[in-house]
Amino acid sequence: MKGFLRNRRNSPSNVSYFNTGKKLQNKIQLKLCTRAARLKGKFPIPKLLHSVLHWTSLIESSKNTIWNRTTSVIFGILLHFACFNVWYIAETHFQAKLIKVGLSYLISYSLTVVIWYTTIYKRKHLKNLLENIKDIKSFPGEKIINLFVSLLCTIPIALSTVEASSLNNSKEGKMYTYGNNTGNDLMNVLFYMQIILYYVIYPTYTNIMALLYGTLCLRCFVHINVLSTEVVHCSPKTFGLPKQLDILKRKAKIKEILIIIQDLFSLPILLIIISNAAMCGSATGYLLTESWNETFMAMKIEVAYYGINAFVCVVSILWVAGALPIEMNKFKETFHSKTHSRLLYYHTKDELYLKREVVNEPDFVLTGCEIISYKRSTVLAFVGTLLTYTVLVISID
Repeated sequence: MKGFLRNRRNSPSNVSYFNTGKKLQNKIQLKLCTRAARLKGKFPIPKLLHSVLHWTSLIESSKNTIWNRTTSVIFGILLHFACFNVWYIAETHFQAKLIKVGLSYLISYSLTVVIWYTTIYKRKHLKNLLENIKDIKSFPGEKIINLFVSLLCTIPIALSTVEASSLNNSKEGKMYTYGNNTGNDLMNVLFYMQIILYYVIYPTYTNIMALLYGTLCLRCFVHINVLSTEVVHCSPKTFGLPKQLDILKRKAKIKEILIIIQDLFSLPILLIIISNAAMCGSATGYLLTESWNETFMAMKIEVAYYGINAFVCVVSILWVAGALPIEMNKFKETFHSKTHSRLLYYHTKDELYLKREVVNEPDFVLTGCEIISYKRSTVLAFVGTLLTYTVLVISID
């Protein structure tokens, strides 16, 4: 009986059945793994941030459809329209005493167009950067980036609603309708859409760019921190030459990505800092020259939102980018300490050349076209310079 069952299990039909089932199982697993890898690699940055950057033409879509091309063209047209319209409103409605404040305001919108062109010019480099950064593990709080993107996109709608309701049928509201009354529905829609457009072009677009820059910097920062932690938890005995080479190779990959980030974002981020500094000066200058109590509600909203947003954006860029040299110095100190302990206990003089390579490596600091170094100490210099030059410009007749 046992021989019969053994022969039945080993019969060609049963072997063929089990082989077919195993092949089917392997095929399903292969499809699932391929799909998971595709989904993982589809968005090397948070999904919502990726989508917004795609709508603004910064990220090229793999599918060159009519819809993708249309959204890119529409955003470019709206960007130029908003910039020209802001200049038209300033030329026709700004008072002479507000021309200094308004000039800084106009500079911010004009630089937004320049930022868009500089990023469009290098979007292929960004595509290569995102391909390289796929291998770097995302930091735990990266999902919050999608929340920030949602807030940046919804705040303009909320502020535009409040501002439109306060300006409706008012003298100031006619600025957005070219002198026409906002009594009919068409003028109301035009009025509301223009206010939203101004908020979307600036500061939402520049905020999204700064958020992308911060996300990439934070991912590199976290990876360097992981390497430092790995060195700390490694005992001097196990921290041999193979382990040191493995860690240094991974750090070298991060260094290559940071060099690409520097090349890609050096000019755009510098322009974002300049535009936000100009907007901070505009908001501060308005507070110094005008009575806050006598200012109408819409202007209060604009001054408060533009000023606070510009200041937070600049400080965030300097703070996040400034964390990288701090973490890289921490890595060098940790690596030096571990190799020094290994030298004392195991007399590994043949590994000293790696120690010298790490210790003598020059500090890497992200800069804006070699004009501004993005360090945390720059925050205080920014605040002092902003207040000094704002007061100086306002006091000039």
